[in-house]
Amino acid sequence: MKDLVGRSFTIADGRYRIVDVRRLVGDAMVYAERLEGRCAAPPARADGSSCGNRTAFHYDDIAALLDAPSGT
Repeated sequence: MKDLVGRSFTIADGRYRIVDVRRLVGDAMVYAERLEGRCAAPPARADGSSCGNRTAFHYDDIAALLDAPSGT
């Protein structure tokens, strides 16, 4: 599951990059930062690359949306 870190996906409100994955009993939670789209807060990084807000997703809910890993 840690191989998901760095991958991205798009949903209706914007594009996200995965920053952490945590396994739970029978499930996995994927934590992602918004890359583009509506931001609830100003960018957290000086380069403006992220809104700084993490959102949690159930892996099964986003699995089909994940971009192919780099190098494939």
